[in-house]
Amino acid sequence: TQAAPPSGGYAATSSSSALSSKVEVLVADDEMICRLSIIAKLSNFDDLEVDESDDQETTLEKIAEGQSKPGQPFMLLLGNPLWMDSIFNQQSKLKERAPFIVNTSMVKHGHASCHAALKPDFKPHEFEELIEKARMWFSKKGTP
Repeated sequence: TQAAPPSGGYAATSSSSALSSKVEVLVADDEMICRLSIIAKLSNFDDLEVDESDDQETTLEKIAEGQSKPGQPFMLLLGNPLWMDSIFNQQSKLKERAPFIVNTSMVKHGHASCHAALKPDFKPHEFEELIEKARMWFSKKGTP
């Protein structure tokens, strides 16, 4: 039996039993206030492993390190769309696990290679839907 989430917590449950119940989330943005805002909201969700990155090089390193967890869904919440070309180039070389990329930039134009977008003022149900979308994508295409 799964314990109930703490008061105010949201369960990030999965319908796909083949995947790990935890979702790894990397919040990547060079603006600290943007990263901290998203991380604070994510703290209300159970079953997430949240990490952060404040520059492009560290983001690429953490994506590469993520290859060590092939059965675990991986979401990249990307706040700087200028990093997308480097991430996309790296993603084509990943052997085990590519991230589900979500544009969190406040800039209206996103990058065509992002799988989804998330507004900074997202609601819990919107992120829950995004988690499920990422799990479904990962179960089909997350391992190139």
